[in-house]
Amino acid sequence: GAALAVSGAMLRLECFRALGALFTFEITISPTHTLVTEGPYAYVRHPSYAGVYAVLLGASAVMASPGAWLREAWLAPSLCALWRSASEALSGAAAGAGGRACCAGWEGMGVGTGIAWVFAAFWTTKVVYALRSTNRRLDTEDAELRRVFGAQWEEWAARVRWRLVPWVF
Repeated sequence: GAALAVSGAMLRLECFRALGALFTFEITISPTHTLVTEGPYAYVRHPSYAGVYAVLLGASAVMASPGAWLREAWLAPSLCALWRSASEALSGAAAGAGGRACCAGWEGMGVGTGIAWVFAAFWTTKVVYALRSTNRRLDTEDAELRRVFGAQWEEWAARVRWRLVPWVF
């Protein structure tokens, strides 16, 4: 996860360098705009967005990985308690005993568990929203670049078929 997040950040930085003053957070095309087809843009049409995907998915993997504070200190114990409750409700005391062994030492989870779950819900919502929004921008940006640059964009898009990941998408 960490390698993916760092690689995504490095890709974004390379895109910022390649675009220079043309980089904006909004889809805008200035009168002096040129179509950038070098650097990471020689391999995929939207490498900066690929970097966003990599950073968000990599950071998510880091937070959910074994040994991560969020997972070990708060989420795993409360999932264990949830498993125990479900086991007892569905199968009676015998299954609950196995659930108790799973949760040994994790009784009394409190405010920290609630905070961790709120954070996890916020992070998941943020990541899903960011990925969906970025995905929608692909079509909008391609259409605008096609409209402004015409044949030059068509030639570049024919040469650089992949939008985010070479040989995949």
